[in-house]
Amino acid sequence: MKRATFYLMEHGDPIHGLSPEETLTCELSAQHWRAGKKIQILCEEKAQAVRLDDALWLYPPDAFIPHHLSGEGPKQGAPVEMIWPDCLSHHSADLLINLLSECIDFVGRFTEIIDFVPYETTLKQLARARYAYYRQLGFHLITTSPPLSK
Repeated sequence: MKRATFYLMEHGDPIHGLSPEETLTCELSAQHWRAGKKIQILCEEKAQAVRLDDALWLYPPDAFIPHHLSGEGPKQGAPVEMIWPDCLSHHSADLLINLLSECIDFVGRFTEIIDFVPYETTLKQLARARYAYYRQLGFHLITTSPPLSK
């Protein structure tokens, strides 16, 4: 069964230049990669993908997460790949972490999606539209609070 999990985000200040959603994306990428999943992170634009790429490089060597930007890295792809609307990937993945505010057809090919309900009211409206879109695509929908950071 297809599943989409929405994390209800609280207001938070950027940490090391990352929004709360981006910080949680890095943490969830590490968690799901360690569970053996291939992950694609759908970013708003290349600049956001580069920011996440840089953040993942800051993990200590014993917690390294193999990752790359779309169009770079090994031919078969790394376990974590940052993509954006102008540079979608043809690699397969088990999980999509969506940071894009608008709905695009690309998400329908996944069986598991992680998405976010931001704190800001206008962005909440866009999250509701994505929620309705995923429901229309047949996803089982879950809404929850983010896990506590370690």
